[in-house]
Amino acid sequence: MKIGIIVPYRNRLHNLGIFLNNIHPFLMAQKLEYQIFVIEQYGTELFNKGRVYNAGFQEMMKFNTFNCVIFHDLDLLPMDENILYNCPTLPRHMCAVVNDTNMEKNYNVSYKHKSLFGGVVAMTIEQFQRANGFSNLYFGWGGEDNDMYWRLRASGYPVVRYQAHVGIYHILPHLREPANPFRHHLLSRAVERYKVDGLSNSEYYVVNTNFYHLCTHIVVQINPRDDNITELNLKWGKTFYKF
Repeated sequence: MKIGIIVPYRNRLHNLGIFLNNIHPFLMAQKLEYQIFVIEQYGTELFNKGRVYNAGFQEMMKFNTFNCVIFHDLDLLPMDENILYNCPTLPRHMCAVVNDTNMEKNYNVSYKHKSLFGGVVAMTIEQFQRANGFSNLYFGWGGEDNDMYWRLRASGYPVVRYQAHVGIYHILPHLREPANPFRHHLLSRAVERYKVDGLSNSEYYVVNTNFYHLCTHIVVQINPRDDNITELNLKWGKTFYKF
């Protein structure tokens, strides 16, 4: 099984170094055939992880014939050797518990919300394509992972999860992107929209590609029309929802 790992990135060089130097020994111990793609959003506009993931997937598929794709947040490190980096029969949410040791008091956060499908997720190439990839509409933090959950369900795929005592990840300190104020409204019609919003209408261009020993680094412009992001968010809110 050939596994592609897509990591969205912007302005977290320190975290990137920690991630790459920890994830490679973990993956090598599982004797996997894999390649890591670090996909960087070009410019200073609001981060859109869904668009970055879609662009990264399309670029990844130009490099090899992959069977499995894992979408992986940069700030999460697996803590249990039983976390398998492969694709089972159904899409898998791998990150069950986040162990945050950066707070004044250490604590574990268990993800119990049934529609959560973020952090670290794995699916086959066919599953991702059938769900039409991630939504392109979520500029700013939040929403695209829950949206993907409903896309998969609408495509006929239930989601499997690791148990809390297995799927444990450590989170690296980081600043969160500003929240998307329209994320809840967009989520309310994720199923209606998924066939026309995703891989099928993804627009981007590659700014540059760098080949390093630990990863393939691809910088992408995910807003090639240079649209005003604020106006787009307002338009989408008014287009899909009546306030």
